[in-house]
Amino acid sequence: MNGSTTVIAKAVPELVRKGKEMTAAILGSAPDQIEFSDGRFSARDTNRSFDFLELAAEAATHALPPELKDGKGKKKELAKQVGKLVAKKCQEAKIAAVVFDRNGFMYHGRIAAVAEGAREGGLKF
Repeated sequence: MNGSTTVIAKAVPELVRKGKEMTAAILGSAPDQIEFSDGRFSARDTNRSFDFLELAAEAATHALPPELKDGKGKKKELAKQVGKLVAKKCQEAKIAAVVFDRNGFMYHGRIAAVAEGAREGGLKF
């Protein structure tokens, strides 16, 4: 039991960091404006706050753009749409070139489909 406690203790700071990023995205704040205390995430400029379960439920409704909400279609087709949406967002932010980090995953299947969609959307790798 002692080993599992150590693993959990090491994982908590990373969970809190990711929770702050998610809360910031949902509330439209900067991650450094998000505070975590008493098991709740809150932003300094708003009265909204989330615990981990509420954050997960809220993130599920905000995470995907409306074009992908239904989840219909093949996984590769959806991945390609994600690539196109990323390209569109980058163009809106005036970003023309990016680095595609596949994070150790092999470059095939859905990973390749995301890259292909981004290229079709106008991004340069």
